[in-house]
Amino acid sequence: MKILYIGDTSPSSTSRHRSDALERIGHEVTRLSPYQALSKHLNGWAGVLHYRTGYALIRRRVQTWVEEKLQALPPHDLCWVDSGELLDDVAVRRLRLFCGRVVLFNHDDPTGGRDGARFNTFMKGLPEYNLCVVVRPFNVDEYLQCGARAVMRTYMTYDEVRHAPVDVPDGRVPAQFDNDIVFIGRNMNGEGRDLVLLALIRAGLKPAIWGDNWQRSPVWPELAPFWRGGSISGRDYVDAIRHARICLGMLSKGNRDQHTTRSMEIPYAGGLLCAERTTEHQALYDEGDEAVFWSSPEECVEVCRGLLADPARIARIKAAGRARVIRNQVGSEDLCRKVLAQVAAQRATPPRQRVLVMDVQPVQYKAPVYQMLEVMQPGLFEVVYASDTSVKGYRDAEFGVTVAWDTPLMSGYRHRVMGNEREGCTGAPRQYHGRGLWGLLKQVRPAAVMLTQSRYHFDLWAYTCAVLQGIPVLVRQETQDAMFAQQRGWLKSRVRSGLYRFYYARAQHFFVFGQLNRQHLLDHGVRSIDTSDAWFSVPDPLESWDETRKLEARRAMRASLSIADDAQVIGFFGKLIAKKHPDLILEAVKRLPPEQTRRLHLVFVGAGDMGPQLQKHAETLHAECGVRVHFPGFINQSALAPWYLATDVFVLPSRHQGEAWGLVVNEALQAGCAVAITEGVGCHVEFGRWERVRVSPVEDAEALARSLAELLPLPRDFSWARPGMAAYSTRAAAASLRRVFEAYTP
Repeated sequence: MKILYIGDTSPSSTSRHRSDALERIGHEVTRLSPYQALSKHLNGWAGVLHYRTGYALIRRRVQTWVEEKLQALPPHDLCWVDSGELLDDVAVRRLRLFCGRVVLFNHDDPTGGRDGARFNTFMKGLPEYNLCVVVRPFNVDEYLQCGARAVMRTYMTYDEVRHAPVDVPDGRVPAQFDNDIVFIGRNMNGEGRDLVLLALIRAGLKPAIWGDNWQRSPVWPELAPFWRGGSISGRDYVDAIRHARICLGMLSKGNRDQHTTRSMEIPYAGGLLCAERTTEHQALYDEGDEAVFWSSPEECVEVCRGLLADPARIARIKAAGRARVIRNQVGSEDLCRKVLAQVAAQRATPPRQRVLVMDVQPVQYKAPVYQMLEVMQPGLFEVVYASDTSVKGYRDAEFGVTVAWDTPLMSGYRHRVMGNEREGCTGAPRQYHGRGLWGLLKQVRPAAVMLTQSRYHFDLWAYTCAVLQGIPVLVRQETQDAMFAQQRGWLKSRVRSGLYRFYYARAQHFFVFGQLNRQHLLDHGVRSIDTSDAWFSVPDPLESWDETRKLEARRAMRASLSIADDAQVIGFFGKLIAKKHPDLILEAVKRLPPEQTRRLHLVFVGAGDMGPQLQKHAETLHAECGVRVHFPGFINQSALAPWYLATDVFVLPSRHQGEAWGLVVNEALQAGCAVAITEGVGCHVEFGRWERVRVSPVEDAEALARSLAELLPLPRDFSWARPGMAAYSTRAAAASLRRVFEAYTP
């Protein structure tokens, strides 16, 4: 599992112990420390100010830091936040949208009153965590009353590596660590720790003290001779514990402690725990055999005197205490396993609410994403279709043929068909109406609604119903501003922009399918923090094919077209219509030198109203240059792979007339074709810098010819684009949807 860990990363912190433990049990951990990144705001007088004001004045800085870090990271499966005092609801929600689930571990007492306003920002973020892990039993109900979704109670921990006792090679104990009694910890003003130590000193015992803030004690003059220095950590900390005869464990009354990390670290490091008597301590250890306890300074003195008079008993308690703390399973690794098991149990539990995805009809590049998403997380969503015409079959006006996709578009995921299609108005906004959507949302009460377009009445009414019913709206639609930009006047552009701003203002989250889409969203008021990447994708039919099978399919397809193995093929796949500008390919080929056209074939896979015109031009091209042109017509989805494999250079010369992305480019790259596209193809921003991709201006035959001249000499390589295409896979898109959907489902 890939885990994003947000917390203190300094080696001595218990937060770092937990992140290291996650790695030791087999997970990949990315660590980010807001305390390091924002150190100038958290130290000195500024740190005191922000501590006392609950970090309210730096919330925006923290949000910006989170967003900047996430933009540079690959997807993760889980986010673990340690402490969380700097993260408000906006920051935690962004982490949840990025990772799907966010776990909080905090071993302070945020719902207690000791620290004043320190946890004000923390409390705002509390309802956004999927799971909160606490170490005090009363924190469970208090967190739930403050809006937490789920709360798990555990104990504080030792670390299996950092606190393990290590024998000294020569057996000698360093003098500074050879002590009868040790206390390692901070002086907490008004909590009586200094009075316990004073009682020991006045009784003639000699406690060694390490820690901060002791100079502020009213009895400091008597404590000073026994103070060894500030806080210690690492090997010094472990050695100070294991070589002492007795180690004191004192609690924070303001934090309502019933045990502390010392309660676990001391026995595991090989020390004898002599701690304040509490019900939790008595549950963790058998009193007198595995640890010793006291309830007053006077009792502490008597317990210590008795132990120091019996070295054999000290040795027995040390050994028994270490064995017991290991049996208690309260190590860092134990904690991490328990928390991750609880997260897995949450994921395995069907959500109480699901996300409704609104679409007008099944589409061959969207349905596979839904099928993959259902495999990843069953029951997370349901697709609501206005119509199922694409499956039954319909006459596509641009293809000019009757189309019924032959891949399974309505199996493998939960869906329903509303039957909301009007006859006789193909392509008009009213073709798909929204009748029944209001009642459906009232009945289902989904966790969120995802809209995939805003063209038809069906889409707009779904949006309106969700907004009026207070249901979060998610948007993943094929929109960018370069399409038709040259055809819009000033007034139309302004009106369009205003409508998009109004539409987006009431949505909660946006899926980005490409860079031009991202820019469109940002230009229309969407904040980057409210977006997630879910790149356009198509299923990869060649994923399981080896090189031999691909080569055999290539040769068989070429043989069926009487194309020699050493000939070169330029392929066009799609609708033969004006916006795709397929005739530009013929114009470009005319400009190639004779040595490149001598054994060249063109294949136009598709249909459309330009078919007859292209065939006529193809005859002229063959007469002038000897280039053979093939028109196999419309080929259904399941049969396309061999055609791509037979192609050497794929070309899509679209105009600026609505080519939001160009999914056929994905298909060509999956097959390892070299690619020549124009700036009218939306994905040119993503793929334009790839090794075997060339981009030319629209309607520029000369520039397209130069692209072809560069690509045709390259040897055929079926796999050159595969590493880069992983980010544009159906699995990657489904994983992005899953993370966000999980963030909205209870």
